[in-house]
Parts: sequence; structure tokens; C-alpha cells
Amino acid sequence: MIPIEVCVDSLESAINAINGGANRLEICGPLELGGVTPSIGLVQKIASRAAAASVEACIMIRPRAGHFIFSDTELEVMLADIHAMKTIQGVTGFVFGTLTESGALDENQMKQLIQASAPLQSVCHRAIDVAKDPLQALEQCKKLGVHRVLTSGAANTAAAGIAVIKQMQDNCGSVCIMAGSGVNPGNVLSIVEQTGVQAVHLSAKTAKAPPKLEQPKCDQGLAQDGFVHYIASEETVRAVRVQLK
Repeated sequence: MIPIEVCVDSLESAINAINGGANRLEICGPLELGGVTPSIGLVQKIASRAAAASVEACIMIRPRAGHFIFSDTELEVMLADIHAMKTIQGVTGFVFGTLTESGALDENQMKQLIQASAPLQSVCHRAIDVAKDPLQALEQCKKLGVHRVLTSGAANTAAAGIAVIKQMQDNCGSVCIMAGSGVNPGNVLSIVEQTGVQAVHLSAKTAKAPPKLEQPKCDQGLAQDGFVHYIASEETVRAVRVQLK
């Protein structure tokens, strides 16, 4: 059975993903920022629920939105976050990715993050998709001992990046290649069959209507739909699980 990982940024989303049949959760701070390091409280609550359901829980380690070239002080924070969270019951791994200015994986920073994560799993996120050469970055992951790589094949969506994902799968060695970005019930089977990947990743997001409040007089710096938020859909996760049985 192909494992399904769902990225979640709320306890409600985590519960929906678990109920829908997810095998693993990626716990993040706000997904509208691309996923950043979550709060310890959120990790504690989700990891506890996940452990009770025999679902893995990996934690995003990303101190800010934006590019993946991190300063020494940002690395300090990333390492501190790992140390603070790795003993939380139910946490099974950490997700991160750092690049050099030349577009390669930053092996020095990655090595420190992997060592800090041990003996838990180390996962390289989609920083690999903006690396100068994703296939070479995969070779770096193999050398460093990364357990799993999340990729869209250097495209906006996994469906558009099938050719590169297949190349990565064909050359992954012991690293698990996980296809993600735009994965849904309508395309997941095709992506798996065309690439041979051994895991998939999705958000399964659906908009949750905001409370019926009087229209605010200011936007608080939010986008036009800033008072709408998104949660993982139990039905979407379940539909993906049905496709992969």
C-alpha cells in the first residue's frame, strides 16, 4: 500500500487527515506561507493524536517563508527547534532543506540538521525542486543519509513534473521519493503509475467559511480572502486512499 502523507497546520486538519486514512502527517505552521516551523503546542497536540492512531508525525523545520538559503543564526534556530521537539511523544521525524547560493544543497547545514534529528527520520522538502540540479541534489541526499525526499519534479505540480520524478525514482537508492504538489484523487493513481514513487504527499485542502461577522473596516494587512482559512478534507484524503488500494 502506498503511504499517504498529508501536510497539516491545525489540529482540525490533523484529525480529518487521520480519519481519512493518512499514514503520516507533516506538521507545519501556516501553509499559506508554504509551511514553516509550527508551535510546540500544535506539535504536542497533533503528535499525540497521531501516535494514538499509529500515524507518523514529521515536523517542518523552516524558520521563515521565502528562499531556502539560511544564515548561521537561522540555522541556530532550526537546530534549537529540533532539539525542543524531538522528545515530544509521537514525533517520528523532521522535514527541512537548505541551499547554497550556487543552488546546491548546503551539505554542512544539512549534516547538522540530520545529526540533530537522529535517530528520527530526516526528510528533504521541496527545496530540492528549486536546486540548480535536482538530480545532483538527490545524490547529495543519498550521501547524507536522508530518509525521504518530497518533490514535484522541479515543476509547479507533481503531474507536470512526472518525467523528473521518474528519473529521481529510478536513481533514488535507499531514499524514498515522495511525489507532492497538486496531488488529488483525480491524478494520484496516474502519478504513481507513471513514476513508480513509493509515497505521495498532499494538503487535501478545502476552504472553511469564516464566521458571519460584520465586514471589518480594515483588512489587517491580509489578502482579500484573508478571513478565509483552509483545512484538510477528510473526504479528499479518503478518496486518495481509495484510488491507491
